[in-house]
Amino acid sequence: MSEQDELVGRGEAIAQAACAGCHALGGADESPHPDAPALRLLSQTVNLDVLEARFADASVSDHPDMPEWQFEHIDAAGLIAYLKSVQSGSEE
Repeated sequence: MSEQDELVGRGEAIAQAACAGCHALGGADESPHPDAPALRLLSQTVNLDVLEARFADASVSDHPDMPEWQFEHIDAAGLIAYLKSVQSGSEE
């Protein structure tokens, strides 16, 4: 397994634990929270390259329902690697 694959796997585990309660993780499912975008569509509204720094300083979202998550650098990098790996170009 490559280092990148391990990073994506780490990010996927974090997404399952920290994001799945509100955001859809799969390729076609709907988010449990109606205002939470499916993670596969996140790059349509968020610059993923900037998001890693926002994970590090707990300023991920201004949405009132979004918890203040703060991640270690390796975890933020893993979550970004996972998010980049699941992006879809289609509209939902």
